[in-house]
Amino acid sequence: MKAYSKYSVLFTFLFLLLIFCCCSKNDDSIDTSTISVEIGVAKVNLAINESQKLDAKVYNSGLQAFGPQIDWSSSNSSVATVDQAGFVTGKAAGSATIYAKYKGKSASCSVSVSQLAMVDLGLSVKWADRNVGADKPESIGAFYAWGETSVKSVFNWDNYKWCTGGDYRSLTKYNRYPEWGQIDNKTVLEPADDIASVIYGNKWRMPTGDEFKELLEKCDWTWATLNGSRGAYRVTSKINGNSIFLPVTGLKQEEFYFDLDQGYYWTSSLLAKKADDAPCYANVLHFSSEEKWVGYTARAVGMPIRPVSK
Repeated sequence: MKAYSKYSVLFTFLFLLLIFCCCSKNDDSIDTSTISVEIGVAKVNLAINESQKLDAKVYNSGLQAFGPQIDWSSSNSSVATVDQAGFVTGKAAGSATIYAKYKGKSASCSVSVSQLAMVDLGLSVKWADRNVGADKPESIGAFYAWGETSVKSVFNWDNYKWCTGGDYRSLTKYNRYPEWGQIDNKTVLEPADDIASVIYGNKWRMPTGDEFKELLEKCDWTWATLNGSRGAYRVTSKINGNSIFLPVTGLKQEEFYFDLDQGYYWTSSLLAKKADDAPCYANVLHFSSEEKWVGYTARAVGMPIRPVSK
């Protein structure tokens, strides 16, 4: 029995060695005119510090080859890098081209990196370093009504997308109660109505009320200024020490700005409890230099957005 086992192991080793040698020889003698390389996607949008894996396949005479060693490279590693496993990481705002090469044949994927940077605070989601439309972390960015994806200068029920005739009791979407319009029982914004998803892709979205509550509970909030801003909180993770900056924003009703010494940020969540005018309200993060909480405000009001990502 022992002798049989010994010969079995030796035979298996020699068989695998023969396969390896044959495969190496066959790989070197491949007719490269029949080879093609393909990457699964043609374009990728990333934020700074965000990564995504690209998959490349090699075909020989139309049949997929298994196990070829792909050589990955970037045309601009200061904007986007790629490792030899195909993971692409955004480094700075701009554009780059990622190449997958095998035996002189190649495929490419264009990469666009936005100014948005992904910050890991050790929480359930990663937070963007700036607001939607902001050119730097201390900037306020653009104002949006809840569930709208267009920038506008006047905010009221007359021009709110999800009601008819300027009547907030005639809601056409995101409503649970018959007395307030059409019922769909939706309580969280869909991607098509989430401005963070629309601008930055489905990897990004507006935070929920619970995610803002997590930010309040698991981070230290310090009132500060950054590059001459009117005021803000530096929000520092109690878990890993990373931080983001949330500037005061005010809010906009009609064409006027209010509460310019306070911060207002939309969540993706409707007001959860049933109350008078409940479907007309959505949850918001609201703060001043003295206090901070998750409250609610009328959906037609204009506020900034701070995106999050899984």
